Amino acid sequence: MVSYQNNQVRHVPIVEAVNRLRLVPPNGEMVQTARDVEISFGD
Repeated sequence: MVSYQNNQVRHVPIVEAVNRLRLVPPNGEMVQTARDVEISFGD
């Protein structure tokens, strides 16, 4: 998998990438911004 961290593009084993859930608040700014540009989350 490709990852962008600390202004660098690098490869990451998929096991490392999915080893834990990374959640954002459903009513948070990032989600609202995504909805504003018509990104759908299937709800």
